[in-house]
Amino acid sequence: MTPLQWMIEEGDEPEFDVHAAAQILEADVTTLQTWAARGITNFSGLRPGRSRKRLYSAHDLAILRAALLLVALGFRPPHAVSAAGQAYIDALGFLTAGIKRGEDWQCAEIAGAVALIGASDGGAPNVRVAITGRHEISFTDLFSGRPVVTFACGLVFEQVAERAHAWRKEDA
Repeated sequence: MTPLQWMIEEGDEPEFDVHAAAQILEADVTTLQTWAARGITNFSGLRPGRSRKRLYSAHDLAILRAALLLVALGFRPPHAVSAAGQAYIDALGFLTAGIKRGEDWQCAEIAGAVALIGASDGGAPNVRVAITGRHEISFTDLFSGRPVVTFACGLVFEQVAERAHAWRKEDA
């Protein structure tokens, strides 16, 4: 099983503490704790623990890594987490829908996911995900002429899967 397959199939179990998450994400522990305290990273409300005892799943880590990169591009943290979460859900949705239709999809195709992120009237980002090689990516009339950020989210998700999978092997 590849790291990406593992993350897609079994990555919803909270198992990484804040220090492991910070190392996997190449992030600061304080940033993760601040985002958690502000409720920015409370994905389901069911994450056990508080502060340093909080646990993150591989799915959470994939979303957080993408969000951290979007913050570096100038997005506000709540909007970055929202856009990253939507991109992750859409990328997984393409994979599962294709498999259910009997199409020959491979987990590795998630690495080709590209998120097109544009501003909406309310300030929150609009996200459209396309899988390169599977979908035509068209910028015309996508966001009514507003600026669009193109973000290679699939590569980020694949990178996190590899790091988290390696961390699990080291920890075992």
